[in-house]
Amino acid sequence: MVQLRSLVRIADNSGCFLAQCIGFFKKKSKLKVGDVLVLSIKGVYSFSSLKKGDVTFGVLVRTVKEFSIYTGDYIKFSENSVILLNSLFIPQFNRILGPFCLEFWPRSNRKNFQRNYFRVISIGSFFV
Repeated sequence: MVQLRSLVRIADNSGCFLAQCIGFFKKKSKLKVGDVLVLSIKGVYSFSSLKKGDVTFGVLVRTVKEFSIYTGDYIKFSENSVILLNSLFIPQFNRILGPFCLEFWPRSNRKNFQRNYFRVISIGSFFV
């Protein structure tokens, strides 16, 4: 589960590697896989187009807290990870690093993100 001020890893090829959750679109206090959140970039590589302190959107693709899938099994990952989205909820970059769960469906009610959900699936390389 991710809550306010949690540090998360960036799971795409944006050149950023660390971000902090500063807000989210739901009224809940804890986020699960598929939730959209607002991030502040904390760690970047020198070749990145983003800078430290930039505010972006992201969707949560991996969590440390286990969750159940439709078969009754539980899945849990070793880190909390997000992929970055632009203001139209389209993935900013073209590759997702590491595995992510195919069972997550966007929990956001925003139609822009639900339309672009399949773009997130298409750039993934390894599904669990």
